[in-house]
Formats: sequence, structure tokens, C-alpha cells
Amino acid sequence: MSRHRWISLLGATAVAAALLGCGKEDPVRPPPAPMLVPEPWAGLWEITLTSRECGSDSILAIDILVDSVCTGGTLVDFLGLEDDEVELTCTGTWNDTDLAATCSGSSQSFGCDFDISGTVNATANDSSFAGVAHLDLRLNCDGDLSSDCVDAELVARRLGPEPASCPPQATSSAPGVLETLKRRLEALSTVQP
Repeated sequence: MSRHRWISLLGATAVAAALLGCGKEDPVRPPPAPMLVPEPWAGLWEITLTSRECGSDSILAIDILVDSVCTGGTLVDFLGLEDDEVELTCTGTWNDTDLAATCSGSSQSFGCDFDISGTVNATANDSSFAGVAHLDLRLNCDGDLSSDCVDAELVARRLGPEPASCPPQATSSAPGVLETLKRRLEALSTVQP
């Protein structure tokens, strides 16, 4: 049974299996089209990201990101995980007011293989957006396996309209939500025994 059939039958269980290396690209079905930034989400934003270890109220970090979000950019760009850094696929819905996405992928850095899965859910209006993100990261560093999990709250306020310098499919210039969480997980993984 192909990975895509498993996903349709088993949902999150199949995503976990694919992240463990059980799936290859289905030669019959192309990958899903990228999720694109709707026009109402475009603008200059200040995003406050509060990260916590899963299941804990203890704050790992509070990051404040200022970034331009451009109409036509991809969700991968919005999250700060450009395609050359991580093979990330996101599915879900993104309309004028709501974002609900599930993403999964893999990356290599610091001599480690990363399997990443996460969700992002947010609601926006003309002046702000707020939401939550969840990120699971599995690491394989020379056969040493570990996993970490981070939950985050996102609160953003619009600083201005979409900059005139935004190209039709712009990329983010600052680290995004999942990139910031990924860095936090990398730091946690290096301090744990």
C-alpha cells in the first residue's frame, strides 16, 4: 500500500510512519501544491513566539520576530523553512482569516538527520493574528536517537501593509515559527545526556 493510501486511511499514524522512512514519493501522484499566503495575511508583522516543552508550563523561550509576509509566498517560507533547507510538505487550509496546516519533512544539519512534523493553527484579522504551533522532532546523530517536542503560542500585530518590495512569491527574510522551534529543539538536544 502506498504512503498516500496510508495517509488517507490512518492520518497521523501514517505521517509518523513516513517520518520514520517508510515512504517514498508516489510516482503516480505528484506532491501536494504548496499552500500560498492569502492577501489579507500579507504585511509587516511583529510576532511574539512563546515556546514550551510539550506537557509543561515552563517557558523555554520568548522570541520576537519582525518579518515581511508577502502575498503568494508559500507556507514553508512563512514558517521560515525554505525548500533548500528542509524538505517540508504542508497540507491543510489557509483562507483570509484561518490557517490550519499539518507539515512533515526531513533535514540534515550539525551531522544529524532530522524528521520533523508539526501543526500550525491561527486566526487573523486586519491588525493581528494569534495561534498555536506544535513541533515534534526526531534526531538521528550517528546512530544516537532522540526526540523532542515543543508547543508554541503565536501572537502577532501588524506593523504595516505588505511592503512594495515583496515579489509575487517572496521568501521570508527572518527565521519563522518552525525554524525558531527547530533551533530550540536543537539546543535542547545538545544539552540532554
